[in-house]
Amino acid sequence: MVALSEHRPGTCIPALTPIQIELAEPLSSRTSVTGQTFGLALVSPIVVGGNQLIAAGTTGQGEVVHAKKTGVGVGGELVLAARFLQIGEKRLRLRSMHLNGAGRDQQGLAFAVGVAVGFPALFVRGKHIDVPAGAFADAKTAEPFWVDVPADAAEKPAEPRSIEKVVTKEGVSNVP
Repeated sequence: MVALSEHRPGTCIPALTPIQIELAEPLSSRTSVTGQTFGLALVSPIVVGGNQLIAAGTTGQGEVVHAKKTGVGVGGELVLAARFLQIGEKRLRLRSMHLNGAGRDQQGLAFAVGVAVGFPALFVRGKHIDVPAGAFADAKTAEPFWVDVPADAAEKPAEPRSIEKVVTKEGVSNVP
């Protein structure tokens, strides 16, 4: 946690900033297992104060928190969580993932979506749960995240210019 008096270079992405992610691979209650990880990517850039801080397409990782196949009289279960986006050497932690039923080339996509349970997860129930690659989900940043300012973009104090004074018969003049 950053103390209020501590000065950090760069710009902060506030906690709970809403983002949209895309699942990079298909997931299913038939084949997924608890603890399995899956790829995801940022759909649109994260912009704070009119500045793009994280580019669209930035990749990250999610986790299958719980998976259960269908059984006699019991539907399949699939609990998914968005865990992080990888930003260089740092990870931007994510939370509150909710599948929104749409994705690239799947505007009419329909699957059973239940209510959120637990801290970052989504609970899904039905006969079988099939979430295709390219499905969109909404998530939020889990904590404040500082994006470093590149060295060449950092504001540098202007170097003082020396002004030479030349004394002539006509008077004193400045020479830059």
